[in-house]
Amino acid sequence: MEERTIYAPRFFARVLDLLMVILITAIIEHVITFIDLNTLICFLAYNVVVILFGGNSLGKFAFNVRIETQSKGIKRVVNLIAREVLFLLLLPLLFFNFLTISSIALHDRIMATRVLRDAH
Repeated sequence: MEERTIYAPRFFARVLDLLMVILITAIIEHVITFIDLNTLICFLAYNVVVILFGGNSLGKFAFNVRIETQSKGIKRVVNLIAREVLFLLLLPLLFFNFLTISSIALHDRIMATRVLRDAH
C-alpha cells in the first residue's frame, strides 16, 4: 500500500526552515561582513545539524511532520543527509513530481524515506 505525501505541511515546514536559514545567514553575514555565505550551503548545513541532533527541524516540529526511514544509526544519518542533498539537486523537478500521479516525492522515492504527519 502506497502512502500519500502530505504536500502542504511539508512545503510550509521547508519554507519555515528556509526562513530560519536566511535569518541565521543574515545574522552571520552582518556579524562577519567579510564572509559571503551561500544560502543553499547554509540550508544543507542547517539540515545536517538537525539530522545529527534528532532529525526534527523547527519547520517539521511546527507542522507535525517527521521523516521515516528503515535505516538505523549512522546509516540513517547518511541516508537523511543524502536525502537533503538530493532534495537540493532535484529541486526544479519536484514541482513536476507534484503534478504527476505519484504521491511520493522524488527524493523520498530514491532514498526510500517517507514523510509522515505525527498524530498530536
